[in-house]
Amino acid sequence: MKRFFLKEKKKLTTFDLTMLGVGAMVSGGIYAVLGVGMVICAHGILFAYLIGAILVVITGRSYVRLTSYLREGGGCFTFAARALNAPTFSRYIGWTILVGYVGTMAMYAYALGSYTTGLFGHQGDVLIRISISIAAVLFIMVINLFGLRSTTLYENVFVILKVAILLAAALIGIALFRGDADFISWIPELGWFSPFLAIGMVFISYEGFQLITYEYGDMKTPQKQASKSIYWTIIIGVSIYLLIPFMTTLWISPAEAGASEEYALAFAVEKFFGPLGALVIILSAIFSTSTGINATLFGTARLAVKMSTKHALPRFFGKKDRKGTPVWAVMLLTAMTIALTTFSTLEGVTAFASLAFLVIFAVVNFAACKKSKEMGISPILPLVGSVSCIGLIPILLYELYNREPYSMLAALAIFAVLIILETVLTVVANFNGKREEREASLAANHQEGDSDRKNDKS
Repeated sequence: MKRFFLKEKKKLTTFDLTMLGVGAMVSGGIYAVLGVGMVICAHGILFAYLIGAILVVITGRSYVRLTSYLREGGGCFTFAARALNAPTFSRYIGWTILVGYVGTMAMYAYALGSYTTGLFGHQGDVLIRISISIAAVLFIMVINLFGLRSTTLYENVFVILKVAILLAAALIGIALFRGDADFISWIPELGWFSPFLAIGMVFISYEGFQLITYEYGDMKTPQKQASKSIYWTIIIGVSIYLLIPFMTTLWISPAEAGASEEYALAFAVEKFFGPLGALVIILSAIFSTSTGINATLFGTARLAVKMSTKHALPRFFGKKDRKGTPVWAVMLLTAMTIALTTFSTLEGVTAFASLAFLVIFAVVNFAACKKSKEMGISPILPLVGSVSCIGLIPILLYELYNREPYSMLAALAIFAVLIILETVLTVVANFNGKREEREASLAANHQEGDSDRKNDKS
C-alpha cells in the first residue's frame, strides 16, 4: 500500500484524461438542476439541454483548436493572455475561472450531502448535510494530496460505474415507457422562450471538459491527447444530457419534478424500477458528485499553479511536493469550497457558477474567432458561440431576479469582489515590480560607482 502511494504515475493516458473530463462534466448538474429546469420550462427542458449541447460542441471545438495552435495548457486563462494579447484581462478571467470552479465544487458537495442525508432518512437536516459535504470535500482533498496515481484510479473506477448506471437508467426508462409522449402542452402557457430561461440554470451541467486543458504538462503527446479526450468527453456528456432529460420527461410531470427538487431523476426512475431503482440513482449521485469534486479539484489546482507562474496568483499557489502535487493550491481551494458549500444555497452557487462559465465560454469562442484565420477555420461558429453565451447572461440574470433575487445579488457580489481583489493585487504587483526595478537600478549604479572609484585609484 505504501509503495502504491509513493510510486507516482508520470503521464496521463487519453483514457485517464477522458475519465477526468467525464467525471467533471457528468456530475452534480444532472442531479441538482434537472428538477429546477423542469419547473422553469416543463418538458421544454429537453430543448434547453439541446441548446446547451450545441453551445458546448462549438466551444469544445474552440478549446481544441486554440490549445493545438498555442501549444500550451491553461485553457481560457492562456487564450486570453496570448490569443487576445490581454495579460491583464487574463488575470481577471483566471480569477473568474478559479472561483467558478470553487462554486461548481460547492454545488457538487451540496448535492452529495443532500443525497446522503436523504439516503439515511435525514432529508432536510441542514447540520448533517453540511457535515457530510465537508467530510466529502476533505476526503477528496486527501486523495489529491496522495498524487496523480490515486486521483486517476479513483476517477476511472467511479466514472465508468456512474456512466453505466445513467445510460442504463435512460435507455431502460425509454424502452419501458408505454404512454403518450407530451412535449408541446407547455408551449401555450410557458412559451417557446422558456427553454432559454432554463438553459442559464442548467448550463453548469456542461462545464468540465475544459479541465483537460489544464493537464497539458501531464500528457505524453499533448496535441493528440487533448483533442481526442475533449471530443470523447463531449460525446459521452452530451449523450447522457440528452437521454436523461428525455427519459425524465416521459415519466414525471413538472409539478412532480418541482416537488422532488434534486431528487427528480431518482423519482423518475422509481416510477419504472421501484424503490431499488431510486436507491441506485441516489448511490450513483453520491459517487458521481464525488468524482466531480475530485476531477475539478485536480484540474483547478493545476490551473492555479499555471497562474502563479504567470504572476496572476501569489507564488505559494505554485508550490509542489516531491511528487509534483500542488499541495497549497489543493488545500486552499478545498478551504474555499467548504466555506461556500457551508454558507451558501444550492441556487446561489449554481447561479454564480453558470454565470462564470457563460463568461468563460464567451471569451474562449471570441479568442477562437479572432485567431480563426491563423488556425485555418471559419470564424462563424466561434462567433455564434460567443454571441450566444453573452446573450444568455442577461437572460439568466432576469430569471434569477424573478426567482432568486438574493442569489443574483450574491453572484454579482462575488464578481465585484473578484474585480476589486485582482485590481488590488495588480496594483501591488506593479508597485513591487517598479520597486524591484528601482532597487536593481540603484544596485547597478552602486556597482558602477565602485568600479569607477577602483579605476580612479588605480
